[in-house]
Amino acid sequence: MIRLTPEILPLIRRYKIVGTDLIKANCHILLIRAVKSTLAMVLVCALIQPASAASNNLLIEGRTNQYTDEAITKTTALRNPVIDFIFPAQLEAKIGRIPTVESTHVSRSGFIQLTIQIQEYKPVAYWQTGTKRVAIGSSGQIMEYFVPNDNPTIIEFSPDNPSTVTPNHDALYAVQILQNQSPEMTLLLADTTLLFIKEKGLIVRLSNGNQVILGDSSNLEEKLQLWEMVHHEISKPAQSKPIELDLRFKNKALVRGITTIDTSGLEIAAR
Repeated sequence: MIRLTPEILPLIRRYKIVGTDLIKANCHILLIRAVKSTLAMVLVCALIQPASAASNNLLIEGRTNQYTDEAITKTTALRNPVIDFIFPAQLEAKIGRIPTVESTHVSRSGFIQLTIQIQEYKPVAYWQTGTKRVAIGSSGQIMEYFVPNDNPTIIEFSPDNPSTVTPNHDALYAVQILQNQSPEMTLLLADTTLLFIKEKGLIVRLSNGNQVILGDSSNLEEKLQLWEMVHHEISKPAQSKPIELDLRFKNKALVRGITTIDTSGLEIAAR
């Protein structure tokens, strides 16, 4: 029988501890390797998933037209959902380059899930020159891919036959002011046609053939007040000669074609 001296016992204990630590360390290494392998398999499966699966990971918020929808589909068709999830700003920049998109924000909404918030440019009117008609934005830019069915059309009369459409920014600004008027004023614009002639500016033609020349956007509120004061007269059924109410001159209204309009409280120069 071997008897252990007290001096040997600490040494034996130390070796036991070292052996236990080695076993724990090996277990930790094996566990880390297993986790890495699992994550690698998940990553590979995600990277090679078909485009149809990638498209299911997108949620689009906001009203978009057909062109924008098709452009988004094309932009995201070959995307990498994992890379986009890690770097959403990359996808946001791609979608932001679509001509009809004014602003966009891409955010994570779940595991490999993205939410895309889109704000499109809003056209304010059509601008028609000859047979060419295009949608126009608030700053006068031509929006080739929009069809603003609920927006007014401004028809430009030009002695030339221009090959391109060149909207007048001031006339567009005046139209936007008209669109934001009171309900009473909006009724005056119902069933009217908007015209533009370079020499006269913006013109509103009524359904009876009479027309109101607003000119440019300066003093537009005063012009509308003058129009409102006589609108009952010029809105009557058409006379033998149409009436033209010219409001381009401050605090004055030139009336051409008839001189029997009630002018009480209104300074009018009749021709």
